[in-house]
Amino acid sequence: MIKKGLGIASGYNSFKTGEIAAKRALSQCPDPEIALIFASSFFEQEQVLSGAKSILGETRIFGTSTFYEISNLGLKESSVTILLFSGDELEFYPYSEPHCGAPFEAGKKIAEMFRSDSGAKPGQTIACILFGDQKHNLGTDYLDGLSAGLGFPIPVIGSGSPGKLFENNGLDVALGHQYFNDRVTEDNLSLLFIRAADSSKTSFSFSFESSFTPVAHSVICTDTERNYVHAVDGKPLKEYLQNYLGLEYKGLVTEGNFRYAFVTNLKDREGEKNLVISPISDDGGDGIRFFPAVDMQGVSIQLIHLNRDEMLQGTKKAALAALENLNGLRPELVFVFSCGLRYRLLLSRVNEEADMVREVFGDGIPVIGMYCAGEYGPLYGQYSEIVDTGKLLNGSRQFSTSITIMVLGSKTPGTPRIDYHKLLTQFNEYDKMGKSESERDYMEKLRQRMELSETALFETERILKKINQSHYELGLELQRKNQALTIANDKNEKLKEIIRRYTPHKVFRKAHLSVDKGLYEIPDEEQQSTLMFLDIKGFTNFAEAHSSEEVIEAINGIFAPFTRIIYESGGDVDKFIGDCIFSVFDSENAALKAALQIQIKMKRNFTSAPFQVRIGINSGRVVSGNVGNEERRDNTMIGDAVNLAARLESSCTPGKILVSKKTYLKIDPVLLEKLTVSEKSISVKGKKNEIEVVEITPD
Repeated sequence: MIKKGLGIASGYNSFKTGEIAAKRALSQCPDPEIALIFASSFFEQEQVLSGAKSILGETRIFGTSTFYEISNLGLKESSVTILLFSGDELEFYPYSEPHCGAPFEAGKKIAEMFRSDSGAKPGQTIACILFGDQKHNLGTDYLDGLSAGLGFPIPVIGSGSPGKLFENNGLDVALGHQYFNDRVTEDNLSLLFIRAADSSKTSFSFSFESSFTPVAHSVICTDTERNYVHAVDGKPLKEYLQNYLGLEYKGLVTEGNFRYAFVTNLKDREGEKNLVISPISDDGGDGIRFFPAVDMQGVSIQLIHLNRDEMLQGTKKAALAALENLNGLRPELVFVFSCGLRYRLLLSRVNEEADMVREVFGDGIPVIGMYCAGEYGPLYGQYSEIVDTGKLLNGSRQFSTSITIMVLGSKTPGTPRIDYHKLLTQFNEYDKMGKSESERDYMEKLRQRMELSETALFETERILKKINQSHYELGLELQRKNQALTIANDKNEKLKEIIRRYTPHKVFRKAHLSVDKGLYEIPDEEQQSTLMFLDIKGFTNFAEAHSSEEVIEAINGIFAPFTRIIYESGGDVDKFIGDCIFSVFDSENAALKAALQIQIKMKRNFTSAPFQVRIGINSGRVVSGNVGNEERRDNTMIGDAVNLAARLESSCTPGKILVSKKTYLKIDPVLLEKLTVSEKSISVKGKKNEIEVVEITPD
């Protein structure tokens, strides 16, 4: 059975306020095992502790100073809230150690002490409440040290211990305090481990929520010094901010305004977790420092806008998730840690945050919490997920501008239900009796004036949000269109490359010129060209006796070097026709050079293959024209010169080159030196008379 008592007191006398809060809590839970104290930082903390101890005696005490306290009553200022509780299924292990500027070592040391004292090991149901000084601004190191000392993940929830909150061109936080038994400490890390003996009877659930509206596209931090970001996507961070918020962006993201912040995305196999990071200082340099202090290099961040409606909706969403994550256990205690920056944004609606939690859990469940200087919590809500080392985001994190909730649930009914809202309201009404009527009237008038001022402020903000949202959505639409254009361009480039490979180079170039001129076809033209046909003798028999894979491999093994020679000699492959290549040259000399190299390559590299090459060369007038129709066209060479070149190839002796006499006479004699040349006349199909040819045998 879980026993609990919740007391709250307000006043000006620190000792008396602590004493009254403890007395009220003790009246509900006479034999507590642990006392959890949240006390306003405006009190003298040692006096609060003395007042509480005068009532609680030897009860172990654990707690912290706060910005403001959260309870079933809502938000309280200048108050002390005390939760007393115990449980047959619960064990409590409180520790406090000075961090001495080394938060990692402090976390590790406490974790090792806990393991030694408790015999804790993986598989046990353990939760931890953390209160730690934030002077070093390295609260994440507490968690890293704790994880290193334990050797296994556990859920950690809690807060940096805040001191006084005041304005001085921004947010300034005095050092906070922690309560530990009979001491009030500074510069300390304090941890309260709570272990449940039987998780089927007693366990914990969790949730966190960061609510926001994105107003800019995501960028990657590319130049950082841990949490100080100089550049994003290779450009100054301030340029990114100026692009969306204008030249006077500074007051919008720092100097205590906090209407704008950033969000990072952590991914696991199930999806994304969005974490808000707050810009906390602009030192006039080229970058901004962020909180929490994590390594920002390579992290994706996105500018966001924060508003009250979304925050409060997020609070209710978090409360509902925490209740669902109990998996049927009965809620007994609700712990709430909300960022102090949320208070600064919620202003007169700040009590609605506690109301959202109370609405979900009801008035019969005690709610206790605070506004923090950096809240802690796990990213998962189910206890089994948080401690699962196979989960990418197990364990806990430090947040900013978020709310985190832990619920202690039990299968066994606890102490009889109390209407805590009614009870704490009675306490509060009693405490108000010490104030004069004029004081109460004055405070009410101030409250009304603040509400009027806020109404105007947030109406302006609502309009600004709408403009920002429209701007962001327009940016997303442009981004989508740009991505579509990029994909289309990439596709076109790939298509163009495929077409280039399957098209004669000269035809491809002519097509480009036609497009530049706004034409849909390549103009017909007449030209003087040298034409070369080469054929692989013996390949037809080879193809009949081998598989298709072997045939393609063999033909490509021959054609690849031949094609390279043709292009290097200034020619252009017009067509591959089975085992034949038809190519076109601008001069007779270029064609003969290519033919000689091909025959030499064949003799040297394919000595064991059952193939030989026949080559026919002729030059003359040809027409480059379009044949076919609008659905399928080919720009091809037509003319008697083309036909004769093909006939010469079929009449050629394998291993030799057969050139028409008129073409031979135009070849530079220097190329013919040391070549065996034989003139003769032959009959070819389509010619009535014999034609004079020259047969050339490469040496």
